Amino acid sequence: AYGGERVTAGVVAAVLGWTAPEVVRAVMGACLAGNPGKVVELVGELAAPGGDLRPFVLDLLEQLRSLLLVKLTPKAGEVLGLAPEVMRDLEQRAAPVEIPHLELALRFLLDAEGEMRRASQPRYVLVMALVRMAEARGLESLGSLIKRLESLEGRLGVVPEHPAAAQPGLFTPQEKADPPS
Repeated sequence: AYGGERVTAGVVAAVLGWTAPEVVRAVMGACLAGNPGKVVELVGELAAPGGDLRPFVLDLLEQLRSLLLVKLTPKAGEVLGLAPEVMRDLEQRAAPVEIPHLELALRFLLDAEGEMRRASQPRYVLVMALVRMAEARGLESLGSLIKRLESLEGRLGVVPEHPAAAQPGLFTPQEKADPPS
């Protein structure tokens, strides 16, 4: 009765409080592609009916976990128990994404999920977390920045001077000074 004469996956998902898998994929794709405008648009459409967004966040977390497992282990299909065609789709979507970005995205979503429980406007908490995920796409990891800097120093023939190592400090042994006379 709810869906009229046609019962679609979207209608079933709405009745059961689930998010349609294509919506989860679209939001995750926009986040990982670095498209915050699309993220805001999609969440706006999702939140329009006024339902609880926490199940959607849990679906996103599961999606991130799956993408991370695909990047970490060749046995992700066995761990996740997914059909081969679903695994191929996950592998294609995971290929351009680096593990640190997935880890950061997971942290943003986990924090948002906890914060949404206490927020008077959980939608805003979710949108901000997803925008952070999308914006993080352009950030480089500290390790890659250090490698780039070392490569540049090597090409310039610069011997790096580490001032912290030259001065005694917290992580370097201090020479014993003569006791005052």
